[in-house]
Amino acid sequence: TPAEPEPLFILAQRMAYLSSYFSDAHSHFEAFLVPQMGQPSFKLWFEHDGKPLKWHLPLGVLCDLLFGTEPPSPVDITVHFFGCPDKAPVEPFTGLSDLQKAWSHELRASLYLQLGSSNVWARLQRQEQQKLWEAVKNIDLETVASMQDGLLAGRTFKRARNLAFRFHIPSAADPHRMLLLPGPAFTEAGGQITLQTFLEEALPPIFEAGRMVEGVEVLSQGLRIPLETPLWWLQVNVAYMDQFVHLVIRLPSSSDA
Repeated sequence: TPAEPEPLFILAQRMAYLSSYFSDAHSHFEAFLVPQMGQPSFKLWFEHDGKPLKWHLPLGVLCDLLFGTEPPSPVDITVHFFGCPDKAPVEPFTGLSDLQKAWSHELRASLYLQLGSSNVWARLQRQEQQKLWEAVKNIDLETVASMQDGLLAGRTFKRARNLAFRFHIPSAADPHRMLLLPGPAFTEAGGQITLQTFLEEALPPIFEAGRMVEGVEVLSQGLRIPLETPLWWLQVNVAYMDQFVHLVIRLPSSSDA
């Protein structure tokens, strides 16, 4: 479009997704969109500093990946409605059904890790599944928490097979590397498992002689997570709406990426 639209400012929540604000962005910029004859109405993608963003990740995870503990205010994001690069890390966003599919897939994966099966989701009545999705779409965190507690009814951390962790480990060689790692909350003797114990086993290269390599940061929800933090505490307090604890491992070479 030859005209320059006014920027759209949104006070966004870390628990939300970029695509959660699709309706706001579309309504704001619709008058400036050039019709694409014979093409779908749009294929939305988001960009920051020349880098396409993963719209299916929670905003808090994107901020931790991009900025660490000091995100700028505001965060400058460009919304594109066409022309997604061929090498973009995800397919372009074409509607809220895309987000629903991505979120439900991640939720089922986290339930499988925690309970050994995702059958609790399959057994949930269709209207209850839709109610939970509507709460996620509208960023109704109280309803999301209440309904997910219902899905996990009867689970205790001592009975849980695992907790659900997703690690994001960007590097120059692979800026989009992710690892899904199940983590037990307690030892067989009943002792708490801490983040350091978990990381030493799961990611030994980031430790030397029992200490984390200098410059490595472990972040979630905009905070550096102390290594002595119990894993069960992270599941209770920093899990996102997909029931995963997303931890960003910022290596020294990626801290300024």
